[in-house]
Amino acid sequence: MPGGGDIDMGLIRSYTRFSDAELNEIYLQDSTEDVVGFVNDLRDADPTITVNIDKAFEALGLMFDRAGLPVNPVVGQGSMPGDINFSEGIPNYMSPSYVAATRDILAHMTFDTLLESTTIADLTDQRIPPFLNWRNENVDYLRSKFAVMAEFIIRAADLNNHVVLELS
Repeated sequence: MPGGGDIDMGLIRSYTRFSDAELNEIYLQDSTEDVVGFVNDLRDADPTITVNIDKAFEALGLMFDRAGLPVNPVVGQGSMPGDINFSEGIPNYMSPSYVAATRDILAHMTFDTLLESTTIADLTDQRIPPFLNWRNENVDYLRSKFAVMAEFIIRAADLNNHVVLELS
């Protein structure tokens, strides 16, 4: 993470993509521990099913909200159906159709589109982590996390996957 004043040691947003069959298997697990074990086994078998955007999620979430887009890939479409606990609580969720809609929007925008509606001063005024005193060099950090998220969402949409969004 690039230098900046007053770094907040907040939570990390991670994304994990699941096929229909994998998601159905999650619903068949008996306990939170079983869910965690199953998901960890999937991640061990294929590390590409999970990425994180580190602590950039609050800033990117605000930027998506202010851009007025019909989707927000940082918060998803709500809590995971069935209230499945992934150990840190019930994660947020994106259905395959929401993932596809998000991909379609991301394909026609850039990170700079988000910067048009939210400035560095806005992020500092709102005390948005991870930098409570945002500087211009911190924009590259957000840009890189946006790219990670966008690439992951595009891949998930291409595979018709569900996406679970966790904070840890």
